[in-house]
Amino acid sequence: MIAVLTLVQGCCTNDGLDQRAGPRSPGHSRKGAVRAALRLLRQCPRWTRIAEADTEAKKKVMLSLDALSRYDTPSLREAFAEYLSESTDQMAHEQQLFLANRYLFNVPEWVNEERSLGFGGWLGIPREDKRVNLLWPLHRDSSGRLQLLGRSIGYLGPPFLAIDEFDYLEKEYGRRPLNDK
Repeated sequence: MIAVLTLVQGCCTNDGLDQRAGPRSPGHSRKGAVRAALRLLRQCPRWTRIAEADTEAKKKVMLSLDALSRYDTPSLREAFAEYLSESTDQMAHEQQLFLANRYLFNVPEWVNEERSLGFGGWLGIPREDKRVNLLWPLHRDSSGRLQLLGRSIGYLGPPFLAIDEFDYLEKEYGRRPLNDK
C-alpha cells in the first residue's frame, strides 16, 4: 500500500486541479508513465476474488484505481495494451481492465438497454426496467463516493474488447474528474 500512496503522491499537485501525470507533465515521460501504470495494474488485488466482507482488500483495489487515474489517457491506453499482451491469464487481466474502465471514465450508473455496451459478455451485471448498470461493479455510497460493490459471476462469449471499450468510454463519457471518486 505504501507504493500506491507514493505513486499517488508523486502524480498529484497540491492545488487540487485535474492534472494527470504524463509526457507533458514536468518530470514525467510517456515510458515512465506507462511503466508506473503497468506496475499498478500488476499489483492491484483481483477484485473478483475478494470476499464481500473484506473491506481492507476492497480499499486496496480502490487506492490502486485512484493512483491509476492520475495518469494521462494515452499513457493508460498504452499500459492497458501492454498489460493485455503480457497476460498468461487473459481473463484475470480482462477483469482488471473492466473495472479500471469504469473507474477511469465518467460512466453513468444506469443507462437504457439500447445504450449498454457490447464489448464483452460479463455475467452478473444488474439489469432492471430495461436499464443496465454501466458502473457495476462500482457504485456510489450515500456520500457519493465510488465503492467496489459487485463481484463477477462469470463470462460468456467472445473475448472482452478492453481497448475498444476504453476508446468508446473516453469518447462517449470522458475521464472522470480526479475529485469525483
